[in-house]
Amino acid sequence: MNSQNQKRIVVVLGMHRSGTSALTRALVAIGAGVGDNLLPAGHDNPRGFWEDKDFVTLNDRLLAMLNAGFDSLALLPEGFERRTDVKELQLEAVLMLREKLQGNDLFAIKDPRTCRLLPFWQPVFQHLDLSVTYVVAVRHPLSVADSLSARNQFPKRKSLWLWLQHYAAAINNTQDAPRLFIDYDQLLAAPQQQLQRIASRLELAADNDAAIRDYIDNFLSSDLRHAAYTPEDVQLFQGMPEPVVQAYRSLLAAAADVESVDFAADWQAVGKALEQQHGMLDFLQEYDRLCQQLNTELQAASQQLESSAQQSERERLEHQEAHNRLEQRLMAETTRLNDLLAVERGRFGEFRDKAARELDDLRTQTAREKIEAVQASQNEINRLQAQLSHAENELRIFRDSNSMRITAPARALVRLLGRTASPHQAKTSLRIGLAKVDQLLARSGFILRQEGPVSFCRRTVGYVSRSVRRRLTIKEAERYLPVAAANTGTPPLVSFVTPIYDRTDVLRQTIQSALAQTLPVFEVILVTDGSPAPTMAVVEEFRNDPRVRIFSYPVSSGNAVRGRNKGILEARGRYIAFLDSDDLAAPDRLEVCLPLLESGQADVVYGSWRAKLDGTREIDGLVDGQVVHSPNCNLDMLLKVCVPCQSTVMVRRDSLLKAGFLKPRMEYREDHELWARLAFYGARFKTIEHVLTDLRLHAGNNELNFKDNDGHWEALLAREYRVQGPRPKKIAFILACLGISGGAAVVLRHVSMLIEQGHDAFIISLSNEGSIEWFGNPAIRVYRLDELSRCGADNIDLLFATFWTTVDWLERIPARRKLYFVQSDERLFYEEDAVKAQVAATYQGSHEYVAIAQWICNMLRNEYGQNAVHYVPNGLDQEMFYPDSPLQEKNPERPRVLIEGPISVPFKGMAEAYEAIKDLDCEIWIVSSSGRPEAHWRYDRFFQSVNHAEMRHIYSSCDILLKMSRVESFAYPPLEAMACGCAVVLGEVKGGVEYAEDNVNLLKVEAGSVDQARQAVARLMADESLRKRLQLAGYETVRNWSWEASSAAMTAVLSADPGRTVTGVAAEDLTVV
Repeated sequence: MNSQNQKRIVVVLGMHRSGTSALTRALVAIGAGVGDNLLPAGHDNPRGFWEDKDFVTLNDRLLAMLNAGFDSLALLPEGFERRTDVKELQLEAVLMLREKLQGNDLFAIKDPRTCRLLPFWQPVFQHLDLSVTYVVAVRHPLSVADSLSARNQFPKRKSLWLWLQHYAAAINNTQDAPRLFIDYDQLLAAPQQQLQRIASRLELAADNDAAIRDYIDNFLSSDLRHAAYTPEDVQLFQGMPEPVVQAYRSLLAAAADVESVDFAADWQAVGKALEQQHGMLDFLQEYDRLCQQLNTELQAASQQLESSAQQSERERLEHQEAHNRLEQRLMAETTRLNDLLAVERGRFGEFRDKAARELDDLRTQTAREKIEAVQASQNEINRLQAQLSHAENELRIFRDSNSMRITAPARALVRLLGRTASPHQAKTSLRIGLAKVDQLLARSGFILRQEGPVSFCRRTVGYVSRSVRRRLTIKEAERYLPVAAANTGTPPLVSFVTPIYDRTDVLRQTIQSALAQTLPVFEVILVTDGSPAPTMAVVEEFRNDPRVRIFSYPVSSGNAVRGRNKGILEARGRYIAFLDSDDLAAPDRLEVCLPLLESGQADVVYGSWRAKLDGTREIDGLVDGQVVHSPNCNLDMLLKVCVPCQSTVMVRRDSLLKAGFLKPRMEYREDHELWARLAFYGARFKTIEHVLTDLRLHAGNNELNFKDNDGHWEALLAREYRVQGPRPKKIAFILACLGISGGAAVVLRHVSMLIEQGHDAFIISLSNEGSIEWFGNPAIRVYRLDELSRCGADNIDLLFATFWTTVDWLERIPARRKLYFVQSDERLFYEEDAVKAQVAATYQGSHEYVAIAQWICNMLRNEYGQNAVHYVPNGLDQEMFYPDSPLQEKNPERPRVLIEGPISVPFKGMAEAYEAIKDLDCEIWIVSSSGRPEAHWRYDRFFQSVNHAEMRHIYSSCDILLKMSRVESFAYPPLEAMACGCAVVLGEVKGGVEYAEDNVNLLKVEAGSVDQARQAVARLMADESLRKRLQLAGYETVRNWSWEASSAAMTAVLSADPGRTVTGVAAEDLTVV
């Protein structure tokens, strides 16, 4: 056809929200037609989209054929335009476009979807013999990302990748065609100039001044620019893909008509880079789809919840009306009865008052006599304790004498003969000893082979030193524990509780004021809360005072609530006396308060205080030395004002156990809420007009410090005082050692969650070596065996053994409940029958059992007849393990295989795993917590003793994890790898891996089978679609294993009766049977 008769079209290209609507409207202003079937304007584009409805509908149909959408991150399949169904759609497109071109010499087509669909449309244009010019709208990628975030709630990184795909497709498919690049920001800044460029390129006169002026004055405006980014800002966004930076610079140059000679080659390179990333983009597209699905489900659930809430509110209002009617009737009846009762009360009032006076006199006399008797008993106890200390000192001198040391071997032999009461027991002990020798010899050979004789000698000396120290520590602990368990002597009547952070300058005086009481019937509990070294030095001065007990937290909680609750939990006294670390107790405080408590006249006693101002703080109406008296109060008064001063209060410990301890969420109003709650639960308050405490008021404390938002606190108080406070439990877990292991990580995770719930949870370590720094929670306290006196081992609520070698300590350490936290069938770790028998004996105890897997529960019930077995499933920290930036970019041509486990432990199967992959064409990464690769091993990277959180980056860097361990109870690494998008090959194990499903979320091979493992890894290397399917299934698996469900199950164990078992597996369906 003659070029003069050719129909001309202008195709507007560009990313969504990049100014294509404004550019199409500009074409209309200079003479192009767009037809009369346009999409209507929307709230997100009030000036109109300027898109033909039929054109957009056909593009959406085409994307649907390709299982894609306008926001699909996945690349469109190469050659899609040649598919039969797509060819049929092309005929429809020809007919549609031919009709729209009738009567239009210059027709403008605009839909951002066209960028990626040009391989479909360009044959249509050719068939119709059209003269095509492409106009490309260029906009700053961050401006596009902001706009899509506001309109579609897209993550910025998703928008940036879509921006790159649209422009790469638009440019690479129009390399040989007439085209013009228009900078959207320049169109807004200099519209006349840009319109002239467009008209010149399209050979248009652009002489319709009225249309052009209407476009500039009424269509373009400053509100079309929602973000003013500069070209240099593109480098400041954290996580900006580098190809986007280079692409934007290239487009800006083209929009300025300075297109470089390498422009075409550069964009072809961008297209190839995107094709190389198609696996990642497919995965991100599926991940995005799942997120959108979850958001839809969440919105539906929220709407259902809102509807239920509205229905509940309607029912509440109906019940409230009925309640009000009944209340009015009740008030009328009450008034009538009160009138009748008033007459009777007047008759008996005089008799009641006389009886009360006589009863008070008798109670006061009885309490005074009781206190005198207690004081006499305490004096006798002190005398006997002094005699006991003298006798222990003489015994210690005798034990340390030369004669005792010389005869030590003989006495040891006698003890050994005494323990082996039969030849059978002697043979068993010998077999166990030989088994341990075999283990040591195997370990010694491994160290000699890997590290040489010098390192072997050094480590041998260390092993012997640790063994000696451990035995000495156990001996010392065994001497302490019977004394702690017996808890000799009469318990104190009163426990002073003093939480401490710093106040080093006055702390010593505070402690001494408590110790100076005229009645010696007390103990002083000091609780340090992340205190600095100078403060700890003052506290340690009182360590050897038998009246003082010290407990320490390594990390500060931020207020005194935890310290006070810890003191209440540890208190042996019948009454709690609160004393802040900067106040001074009057010497006769106990002498004055105890008669009211012991006689039963009150449950909470408080009194006057004397102000001590140091000049750093002024309080209206208060001067230094002024005495302030606190009046009597009841619940009504306490709901209006905090009457008692905390450092004057003494309260029955039983009342605190009934109402609950202090609530951390009340922050600096925790004492006020506690007094109101005690009154609500029936505690009787009584004041004494006597100075009980000197109250220091200075710039560093919060006494009499009223908050700005008092309405908030009043509302919180009104809601909280009716709700019972926390009842924290003291919970200890015994660990054999503190090294890196999956089992230890599970225990430490439970300790962390129990601490977050407000419980007093900590670790008892049987080893003096190592630390838990690798776990990353400095708030967890660890006590060695020689530090048991510092944790108060005689007052533990729940004591957990965690490995078979820790179980015998359940009998040595006293606790109200004793449990064995079983994470595997530990017989599987050993070959020797004698050791297996020892392990089996730990499954036959009378204590409770907690198991992390159903197969362990079944083993304990079926083999050992244990009924008290609780099920507490493991969880995975999904905030720690997720697809993250790799340490090194993956190579699509050469997959990367990870093998993980302690090389020095044979049953972990590291040697078999390496043997399976050594000859495959893959990169090999190795992670080991113990031992190094053999000298002949081939590997690309090796990591040793990696911190838990850093494993995420290693998993995210690898395509496949091969795990060939022969013994596992849960197997965390495969689950962690799934969470990070890694495909998994897992060897069958003795025990069980509950989450593993063969050919669903991983591939299983026979235990120890090198050939099957090699074949499975090779299959995954060759089949990318299989890897992707396992990755997606793995992600779904991870969602089912959360620590929230595990925490809920453990909480149920804490509250369950010792004879009942918890069998739930999730927070929502947790049951107690």
